[in-house]
Amino acid sequence: MSSYEALKAGGYFTPWNGGNPKYGLHDEVMKRVVLRIAKKHPLKMLYLYAFKKPKAIWQVSRNLVLGSETALTWLILAGGLVAGFLWIGFGSRRELLEAVGMVLTGAGAAIIAVLPCVWAYAMPWSVIDGLLVTFAMTVLVVGISVWALWSVFSRIMSMIRNSAS
Repeated sequence: MSSYEALKAGGYFTPWNGGNPKYGLHDEVMKRVVLRIAKKHPLKMLYLYAFKKPKAIWQVSRNLVLGSETALTWLILAGGLVAGFLWIGFGSRRELLEAVGMVLTGAGAAIIAVLPCVWAYAMPWSVIDGLLVTFAMTVLVVGISVWALWSVFSRIMSMIRNSAS
């Protein structure tokens, strides 16, 4: 008897969800298997989760970014410049500080939201959402930087004008 037939005979599959595995049972079995492995090999598990997983996530993310269109960099910079110039024209210092807080909060939220899936499956499809959020945040960071540099530059010029008169 094949392993598939043994699982089928043992009640692992159910007609209630179209003949698919009983997902609750599957999760419980896999949880036990992982915990048993962790108990038998704690140092290997520590190595896996402290070194191998972050390295795999980094490599997948890096490959996606390096494999993306070169126009992406220019689009991010252009979007950031537009955002910066809009802040220069219509924004205030308070709005700049709120935007910085928004970027920090958004980055934290994105990491928390994406990390479970990315940690479980270091694959391009699990990493891409986090990268898209990162690209959007990068546009905001470029815009904030343009606005902050303009603010510093205009204050320096104002001080020079005041000292000259």
